[in-house]
Amino acid sequence: MAEETTNPVQAAPAAETPAAAVPATPREAVLTAALTAPPARPDTARKGSPLLVFLTVLLVLVGIADVILWGVAGYYFLRSAKSKDGEEPAQSVLAGGAQTQSASDAGAASGDEAKRAALEAYIREIDEVQKLANETMDSYASVSGENYTSDAAIYAEITERTLPLCQQTNERAAAVIPGDSEISEVHAIYLDNSAKYLEALNMLVSAADNQDAGQVEEANARFTETVNLSGNFNQALQRLAAERGVSLAVA
Repeated sequence: MAEETTNPVQAAPAAETPAAAVPATPREAVLTAALTAPPARPDTARKGSPLLVFLTVLLVLVGIADVILWGVAGYYFLRSAKSKDGEEPAQSVLAGGAQTQSASDAGAASGDEAKRAALEAYIREIDEVQKLANETMDSYASVSGENYTSDAAIYAEITERTLPLCQQTNERAAAVIPGDSEISEVHAIYLDNSAKYLEALNMLVSAADNQDAGQVEEANARFTETVNLSGNFNQALQRLAAERGVSLAVA
């Protein structure tokens, strides 16, 4: 196509000296060669102009086609780049946020379950301690109040049975390890109650040994404190169980 393009432009009338043939040029130089060629005579221009116009239009169309093709390619390239750099990371961020939220929810649920398990374990353990405490109170009740028969009987029961049971109760209660700080606060009330009950029993024994009525009054005051502490413990434990959705009748 290059040879057909240049021959009409370089052709001269038969009367003039024949011009040297123009070597073929690449496609990019065709339009430049046509524009820089010396003006042709009218008759030559009439013969060469249709081909030149055709080539010029063809080159322009080719250039437009190249621009369109590169434009389309550039559009899809940019779209692909946005998809990789923008949309996918955004989706990843959203997915990551959802995963973080899910992880957070799972962590909260796991924490709540751990609290419930800790309180259930405490209730089971304190129930075992309370069995000893109940034996202690039953032993004292068997010789006091309506069951009182003599000072000798009450002294023997307290020293031989009630005090040893109360001491075992204190030891078992002190060995309990609460699962968290809230349970520790509740258990501290139980420890205080158990300790004061032991003090009251020791005061009764001392009052009998020393025949001191004043110590009997002090012992009775300690027993009253234990009643109040027992009520405070039960209320605190019930409140914590309600907050954590735990039954006090844990198997």
